[in-house]
Order: sequence, then C-alpha cells, then structure tokens
Amino acid sequence: MFAPARIRRLSAALCLSVVAMGGCVYVQGRFVFHQELARAWAPERVFIRRFLLDDDGQRAWVLLRSRSNSDGGITQVAGLCDLRSQPPTFQPFPLPLSGRISLALARSGDGFLSMENGDLYWLAKATPGAGQPVYFGTHPEARVGLLVCSDDGSMVVAAGVHMTAWDPRAAALLWQRSDHLAVSCAFVPRSRRLICGLESGEVVELDPRTGARLRLIARHPSRIQLLAISPDGSRLAAANCGGDCSMTDLESGAAVWTRRFTPTAGPQFSSDGHSLLLPTAGVDGIDVVSTASGERIGGLKGCRCVVGLRVSMAGIAYAWNAEGTITAWNLATGKVVLRLDPSASPSFHLPVQPLDTPLPVSHAPPRAELAL
Repeated sequence: MFAPARIRRLSAALCLSVVAMGGCVYVQGRFVFHQELARAWAPERVFIRRFLLDDDGQRAWVLLRSRSNSDGGITQVAGLCDLRSQPPTFQPFPLPLSGRISLALARSGDGFLSMENGDLYWLAKATPGAGQPVYFGTHPEARVGLLVCSDDGSMVVAAGVHMTAWDPRAAALLWQRSDHLAVSCAFVPRSRRLICGLESGEVVELDPRTGARLRLIARHPSRIQLLAISPDGSRLAAANCGGDCSMTDLESGAAVWTRRFTPTAGPQFSSDGHSLLLPTAGVDGIDVVSTASGERIGGLKGCRCVVGLRVSMAGIAYAWNAEGTITAWNLATGKVVLRLDPSASPSFHLPVQPLDTPLPVSHAPPRAELAL
C-alpha cells in the first residue's frame, strides 16, 4: 500500500498532467483549429483575370478565378458585368472553363475565347441570356498565348509559337504562319490593321488578309510584351519587361519619346488619346503622362499593385489589383467613381464547382490538317 503522502503527490502530479494536457488542447483549438476553421469557412477570394469593355463602356466581359479554401481547387467563370447598375452585377455565361483560357471582346460586343486544347469559340453579342458559344476553329497548338480581335469582331488572331487568323462567322482559317513569334498583338482601332511585337524586339505590321509582313515599324533591343494604340490610330505605346516604355508615330515609325518606369500592367491610352496611363509600383499606382512628351502630368490614387487596366471611350479608367478589387476613376476629374470587391459582392459569387453545361461538340478537323 502507498503511504498517504505519496498518494497525495501522485494525485497532484496527475492533476497537473491533466491540466497541462487540457491547456495544450485549448491552445490547439483556440489558435490552430480555429485558424483552419476560419480558412475553411471564410469567403473565397475572387480574382479578376481579364476585364474587357465593349464599345459604350457600360458592359464588361470578365474572367473570374477563385481558389477554394477547403481543398485548394480552382474555379474559373466567364460572364458579363453590367457597369450601369450600382453596384455592378455579374451574370455568368454557361461556359465550363479549366486550364489556361484566353479571352477577347470586340467593341461590337462579340466575345471570343480559346480553350485549353486550342479550340476557339465565338459568343455573338455577349449579352445576358446569350446562347451557347459557336465553335469556329482549332489553333494548331494548345494554350494560346494571345487572342485578339478587330473592333467589329470580323477577324480573330490566335498566337503562340504559331499564329493563325480566322473569320469566326464563316468558321474559316484565313492564314497561318510560324516564322514570326509574336509576344504581343493589337488591331488599330476601327480597322483590321494588325500590329505585332515579335520575340526579336521588332514591331511589325502584317497584312490582315494574307499574314504577309507589310513593314517594320520599330526595332527594340528586347521583346515588346505590351502594346497599346491610340484611339485615332496615330501613336503606338510599347513596353518591355525591363521597364522601358516607348511612344512611336505609327505611320512613320519615328520615336517620339522613351521613358523608364516600373510596370505592373500594360499601358493604356486615355479616350481622347492625349495621355497615357502607366500602372507602376509607385506611390500613386498609376502614372498619367503626356502622349506628346512623356512627361508626368498626374496620377490616379487609391489602387496599389495594379495588375490590369482598361479605359472606356467615355473616359472611365478601370483598374484591378492583386487582391481582386476593381477601382474606377473619371479621367476628367481624377476622382474615384467606383470601388468594388467582387469577393464581398453577392452578385459575383462563384459556384463551388465549375459550371457543368456542356459546350457544343467540337467539329475541329484533325490537327494534322492544320500543321504549319
């Protein structure tokens, strides 16, 4: 038999062990498990991947992406954002999306997208209640890096290692070439003139009917990843990943100015073409410089770490940052007219699982028929 004193000591030690174990459980529950539960139940962050404006600037085709807090799965949804309502509303299109998706939106309202396997689809007049997208061709490689279209939606260019041009309404391949590695492309506004920035650093104009090289516009020491063309088609802004931004006269190819900046997204012209907006890592987030001189004439405050920028013809600049928040300014006054966090807006709620409405059966020809 144990002595009473020893029994008391054993009891005290047992009590201390129970208390210590309970404390550990409490700490784990209070801090570790609580954090895991908080992450699991917290609203999923919604990020803007693309934000494309139609001609009147009252609607945008948006590609949203979110990562599930519970299993880490990624959901992508494309849909129409109505900018006329306050706050803006979002209506998804019945498009099951996975992998790398590229979007293009004509100012006419026609939308285009490339799927992970290179299939190309046209959504005529992307509006609420729009029908199923129409398949019009398959690029000869998967994961199209660039997808651009003319303002009237009559021509679509898909580019990766190869470049193809399509008439989506006729589902016809117009031309294809593999000797020009394009890292950026843009159509001159209100036309089908096609400007491309090549891996070599050259900026060239291609014939939209045949794909033939028409002329060399400018030659840069490194590749031009970002292109913007002024609304009147007279000026070309080109930026590389090193932070050089050049303004060029589009017709003559003469350099107007070059300046250094720390880019976080591509440059955009104002609706009147008198200024250029440069998203930077600076204090304001977006520098506004003169198109004529390159001198800084102002800045847009209220949005840091900008990853995307679009300007409507009505003079409203829309920017979205790494956190997914959209901020809009009236360029005439410099004042913020909209700030929207899609993650906190009920109309931007994404389904837990990707939309499962099937796309039309692809009638793509065998890839061997499209080999370049």
